[in-house]
Amino acid sequence: MACRSHSPPPYTGPGTPVVAVSFSGSTFETLECVRRAVERGAPVYGVAGRGSRLHRLLEGLGRPVAPVEHRGLPRTSLATLAGSILGLLAPGARGVVERVSRALDPGWALGEAERLAPALAGGGIPVVVACGAYAPLAWRWRSELAENTGIHALVEEYPEAGHNAVNAWVEPQPGRWVFIVIKASAGDEVCSAIEDWVEGEYSRRGEAYTLDLKRFAATHPLAALLEGAMVAGVASSLAAVRMGRDPAATPGIRRYREAVRAVEERLRRGGGV
Repeated sequence: MACRSHSPPPYTGPGTPVVAVSFSGSTFETLECVRRAVERGAPVYGVAGRGSRLHRLLEGLGRPVAPVEHRGLPRTSLATLAGSILGLLAPGARGVVERVSRALDPGWALGEAERLAPALAGGGIPVVVACGAYAPLAWRWRSELAENTGIHALVEEYPEAGHNAVNAWVEPQPGRWVFIVIKASAGDEVCSAIEDWVEGEYSRRGEAYTLDLKRFAATHPLAALLEGAMVAGVASSLAAVRMGRDPAATPGIRRYREAVRAVEERLRRGGGV
């Protein structure tokens, strides 16, 4: 399971492998989660920026760590991190990494981003829809839009959304809504049928745009996830430029980190970190 907190789940122990991933290697909750997992005797692995705090911490503890290097903002390092995680945990996965790398198509991603950017920059509220294993991609879109454009997007994760969120669209909603429907479920008949239904249903509720990643999913699910994330990053950056915003400027995140640093310092003084 994914842990996005400063503390690992209560059941974490000697039989629970923990993989800590942080490109910056300075994220407080990741560092604190590692320390607590180590205290509980859990086997800890890591992927971290070379020379970062996380890298040094894991090396000092004698734990396996894959140091990574990447030019650009941390949010653009997803493919590097994914490949490093596979290499760390499954050394035999080199063939998968190579297949996925060959399948990725930056030119196609740029074209899709240019198609979607005007809609994202037009003042509406994006609703990103995905099914099953590709739900994390919808959440990645939400993160990219928030960081790069300052736009707050909604995520609808099917099939669960079919039992609640879909009911909110029965009646017309005020405002402008921009639906991005991710279609990637090659080989999954259930999600494929749901994606087709959602595409038709939401096109009647507002502006609906389909992001069809099935050809990438046919190579490997990771290829579809990374290609879709590439589109999200470029589309949101292009939208930000259209809106007169600097995608690299994240004042809200800076204020949050300052507050967390104060918490971390208090914990250090009290012996908690």
